[in-house]
Amino acid sequence: MNRVMFSPYKMGSNGCKDLALAIGAKRISARKRLKRDVILINWGRSDLVVRGYPHRVLNPSDKVIQATNKLLCLNRLAATGVARVEHTTSQDVVLSWLREPETVVYGRRLLNASQGKGIVIIKQPSDLIWCPLYTRGVLKAHEYRVHVFGNKIIDVTKKRLRNEIERNNYIKNLSNGWVYCRDGIEIPDSIINTAKDAVRALGLDFGAVDILFRKNVPYVLEINTAPGLVGTTLSRYIYHFKHLKDMI
Repeated sequence: MNRVMFSPYKMGSNGCKDLALAIGAKRISARKRLKRDVILINWGRSDLVVRGYPHRVLNPSDKVIQATNKLLCLNRLAATGVARVEHTTSQDVVLSWLREPETVVYGRRLLNASQGKGIVIIKQPSDLIWCPLYTRGVLKAHEYRVHVFGNKIIDVTKKRLRNEIERNNYIKNLSNGWVYCRDGIEIPDSIINTAKDAVRALGLDFGAVDILFRKNVPYVLEINTAPGLVGTTLSRYIYHFKHLKDMI
């Protein structure tokens, strides 16, 4: 019988810790020698070095590197025809975007970051600074997170404002009052299909896909290979990962 092990991007990852504990799996470092009967789950590590001959590695590090680097990720999505936010590395392109009314551009100073770190809001040419990546904002859009494993959907949530007083419509993160909810939401098929396409395009075995949705059009923002897990989302991961051998 194959054993399941996790190699998290950091041992302090609470989501990975809780998941591994619930299914009776060990968490190991990036360089532990593995036996043939091990199914190794890479939880967001870009530096995973597999030693030995495990039965299977889920989310190999080369795929994680491509997913966690926002520029590489968007380039891959564009190359494979997956709907995603417009992006560029050219300031000239940004200036052309800004000529159109009600345009907001996000300058991404950090290619590997979360929770809005390193983002510069660019609304006019005088705001423009050099960044390794720029993405065009999709204003007045709804945002979803779709958890995909293989061709299965584990969970879907939608971002909602926790408190109207805290409103920040440009960076929708926890510190700005935005939280993921699942009650009373409708999930268009195009969001589900786009999330599956995005995970497949990046060559991942699983991932949490952040998608904007406006006027019936989905736009992939990014794919998380070590998503936060709490509450119902954690419970659903536990259920599906307990049945891991039936899913791969």
